[in-house]
Amino acid sequence: NVMAQLERLDKNVTEMQARAVMRKAQQLGDKVAIGAHPPIKDDQRVMLDNVPALAEIGKPVKATVTPGEYEAASFVIWTDAALTNVMVDVGTLAGEQGTLPADAIDARWVKCWYQADDNGNAPLGKVLIPELLLKNPDMINIDRTTEKNIMLDGYNGDPTARGYRDDAKTLEPIKEVAARTPTQVWLTIHAAEGTPAGVYKGMVSVSGDGGQVARLPIEVRVLDFTLERSMLENHWYAPARWGREITTQERSQNEMKHLIAHG
Repeated sequence: NVMAQLERLDKNVTEMQARAVMRKAQQLGDKVAIGAHPPIKDDQRVMLDNVPALAEIGKPVKATVTPGEYEAASFVIWTDAALTNVMVDVGTLAGEQGTLPADAIDARWVKCWYQADDNGNAPLGKVLIPELLLKNPDMINIDRTTEKNIMLDGYNGDPTARGYRDDAKTLEPIKEVAARTPTQVWLTIHAAEGTPAGVYKGMVSVSGDGGQVARLPIEVRVLDFTLERSMLENHWYAPARWGREITTQERSQNEMKHLIAHG
């Protein structure tokens, strides 16, 4: 029937895309496909069944910031075969005017998980959304059969009324990346106040149990001026059920800092 034919056509197109992506990655000398991807675009979300756009493979990560400003960037890793203990490393970026230290670029894994709605209004049911930024990728996993989020170690304690543990302090490897499943990495780029203007360049390295599997250029342009304080006033509030012992001044300040850093 027509539906079956359309399904076969869709599978054939996806297969051709997958092969083209891997061919281009191999031509670039990589064992997996990697390339820059827009970090915040609703119509370009990186879902678990996506095949990266061919034009993005090998595309360098680029960002422009002013001293003191935060800017988001991201890239996607895609492999034709399963990978174990996948890790990302962004080293020091260098330019004629000096260097940007490694801690100027904060890397986190983007995880898909189930949420109640996708429009900020009335709940639509369980929706898979790539929105969780984690250092420890095992904090949350999903069961696509039952459409449930699985907490780390079956964690059910609730000392912070959030229902999950604190994230890791530093980036931890993904134990296993399934074949033909994209992995998005979120980069928060911060040029400290006083950073000299100029272009800083470096490389992002992706490795697995077999060693390095891909490299991607990264370029950060620091402008020669600073931004005035925004005229907008940003607010954050917590549900009353959190309680006084949980919604502390320190926690509130940390929440605001995270909102600023992650846009």
